Amino acid sequence: MIDSKNKLKSVPIVFSHNDFYYRNILWEKEKNKFHLIDFEYVSPNYLMIDLVNFLNELISDYDHPE
Repeated sequence: MIDSKNKLKSVPIVFSHNDFYYRNILWEKEKNKFHLIDFEYVSPNYLMIDLVNFLNELISDYDHPE
């Protein structure tokens, strides 16, 4: 049996956006910069949670009618 609680103890806790997906990234083409928005869910969380959430959101199609 895998002890997931012990594995999580080794993952660092970091400052996370927690709602990181493409609609929360604004691109300023003229200045070649991007800006993150929507910080209402910011809190400490496990390292990589924002990356995992971003990748998960990429496969979700919110714009396609059902």
